[in-house]
Amino acid sequence: MFVQAWSRRTATAAATAAVFAPLTYAQADARGSLASIDFGVALCVDAGKPAAVDETIAAAIKRAVRPAATGKRVGYRVVTCEDVLSDSSCFAQQKVLVCRESVVDRVLRAATWAIAKHQESTEAAYEAFRLRVPRWSLDAVKYADGVTSSPTADRISPQLREAYTLLQAEPGSSLSALSHSEQVFAATVDYVLAALIGHELSHVLGETCPVTSPARTEESGLVRKLLGLHHSGELFCPRTPSPEEVRADVCGLRHIRLASSSLAVRGADRQAVELAARLAADLVAFQNMFGWRPRPGVSAGSYGFLELRQYLYEPMRVLAFGVELSPSTGNQPPVCGESASLFVHGTQELSKRCTDGKGQVSDDILALVPKGVEDSWNGARWTQASFSCETK
Repeated sequence: MFVQAWSRRTATAAATAAVFAPLTYAQADARGSLASIDFGVALCVDAGKPAAVDETIAAAIKRAVRPAATGKRVGYRVVTCEDVLSDSSCFAQQKVLVCRESVVDRVLRAATWAIAKHQESTEAAYEAFRLRVPRWSLDAVKYADGVTSSPTADRISPQLREAYTLLQAEPGSSLSALSHSEQVFAATVDYVLAALIGHELSHVLGETCPVTSPARTEESGLVRKLLGLHHSGELFCPRTPSPEEVRADVCGLRHIRLASSSLAVRGADRQAVELAARLAADLVAFQNMFGWRPRPGVSAGSYGFLELRQYLYEPMRVLAFGVELSPSTGNQPPVCGESASLFVHGTQELSKRCTDGKGQVSDDILALVPKGVEDSWNGARWTQASFSCETK
């Protein structure tokens, strides 16, 4: 149950306390106070930006929190980022989630750029797309960050956003009524935000995931294997990640699986969903590796490797989310294309920073990526074929 619309809150110290201090918030049981709802979601906007939140951004957030919101009273507010966030993309504490509007908009814009490029060819498969547009995720994020332009993406954006917004307005509607491009766009956005917001919701709900059914990566034992790598020093320096952050990533993985089920139930085209899953895996990999927003003080269009020591190793997160988003049938490598390339980049980057790790990539990890990755690590030349999605 959504108990409050996207109302603008005045940027004052009291507003900040209301968002971040549950005890202060709960002193009065007024409509929209934390005491009157199960949890709150705030989108923050940068100073100088319009007070109104784009309706597609609002729809995207509501779709992303739906697994936690069903049967609950959820409050929504708009706040000023400078009052509630420092350098974070999203911040969560018990009962409160705050995310930058620009982070969600970046996902929407990057997905739009991908659709625009995909429409330039009659080839529908991901493999053909990523060969035709090398390092596509980098170019998509550059467009999303306003570094580059794309008249085609600008032209199709209103249509894609309108179709996506209607999905939130009509929760029971069938996706089969949408065009192929609209379906790919909707599924890509849903998947990427499932990873991001699903992670944060675990923190919001007292380190408990609202999705209780396990992720595919839990059932296969991959999460347990990746966690074991942190302690063994087999690949990188031994490091103990935060249990809360690992659980939050698992919650993001569960949200992805739930999103897949929802898309199937609502009649999404299988080919559209498979393409969207590959695109989403690449976008999640890129942003887990380099950040979900441009970093302050860094030149526009430059993206440096971001190591967060309380999380799973960045390359391991690429594998976990890539496997979760991989097709459940067929003979393709679970992680391939741009995601596999980013896994290699992250692995090599961390290896340079670590002197205590053994640097051994085990066979069960290599089995998750194309055979060309192992061949190239063993001396073959690195090419686009190293990351092929065609065969295991």
